[in-house]
Amino acid sequence: MPKNAIKSLVCTLGRIFMSGDGHLPMNPKKVLIFKIGAIGDVMMTTPLVRALRKRFPKAKLDYLVGKWSASIIEKNKNLDEMITFDDTIFFRRKKRELLRLAKEIRKRYYDLIIVLDRSWLVNIYARLFSAPTIGFDRDGEGFANNVSVLYDDEKHDIEYYLDIARRLECKKETQKMDLFLDKKAIAFADMIWKKHRLAGKSVVCIIPGGGSNPGQTVDLKRWPIGKYALLAEEIIKSRKTIILLGGESDTALKKHFRHLPKDKVIDLIGKCDINESASVMARCSTVICNDSGPMHIASAVTKRVIAIFGPTDPVKLGPLGKKDIVLKKDIPCRPCYHDGIFTDCKHHQCMRWITVDEVLKHV
Repeated sequence: MPKNAIKSLVCTLGRIFMSGDGHLPMNPKKVLIFKIGAIGDVMMTTPLVRALRKRFPKAKLDYLVGKWSASIIEKNKNLDEMITFDDTIFFRRKKRELLRLAKEIRKRYYDLIIVLDRSWLVNIYARLFSAPTIGFDRDGEGFANNVSVLYDDEKHDIEYYLDIARRLECKKETQKMDLFLDKKAIAFADMIWKKHRLAGKSVVCIIPGGGSNPGQTVDLKRWPIGKYALLAEEIIKSRKTIILLGGESDTALKKHFRHLPKDKVIDLIGKCDINESASVMARCSTVICNDSGPMHIASAVTKRVIAIFGPTDPVKLGPLGKKDIVLKKDIPCRPCYHDGIFTDCKHHQCMRWITVDEVLKHV
């Protein structure tokens, strides 16, 4: 039976036999936020975290998150504890480890679970935590929750997370994302600025990679690397300094920039962790990147982001800063990313047709 047919059948039966009772504790003493997802997904939940802390100032507010994204909220002052798990137990459906995690969470006796994934499988799994749940209902997938908030794929994901806050009677909250940098991350940026004598200079950050997480690697979200290299050449001509950032999975991209003068291009790809990268971004005048986790980080910490979008929809996932810029091509086949699935694209026109000059005029 096709996956969609199985999902439809389960959701239909679930609404009949397992539909939530609509009851939620409105003065919980222990609250758990549960999110499986990449760095950007977790970043977009931080306005909700802030709203929950204001709504429940005396409650213990914890976050259950995969290790891949944990560092993003590790220093979040609105949380009491972060509980981590190996992301692969969900993506590879390791039953023994999943049951072990559920047992550990049950022992903590939470009063309320906030489920921030939309999948019916995750909603059912959260019932193993033995506490009332609130989550999303996307096409009937929220049947396992006590209370579900509609997810109709029509607005920014941050607004959907804030819909959860509104349902829990939180006060109005802004869309601003939070990232709390520690002394180590700040010291790293201090060292880079001192070492390369960047004080007073105009520094542009380029992040040519991204799109990788434990669940998938999506090269379709990347603007062609050759165009990033040409863009860097043009930026240098305007007497700006460039910092290259990226994770260890992006190190293969470094070779495309080696022909550029080392005093004008500072290569930090694979040389710093995500919080150190954020601290560097915070000092740059502009960050240029694809739709990725670093894009959301940049939107939280820097003055301006130029985000290059292809298969994904900036209405739902784009940066929200007043000075942020989204570049995209309005061609009939995009956006082609739906429910975590990308189409098998052969031409990549949505990214290839964005020119260097189009990006450069905004730098």
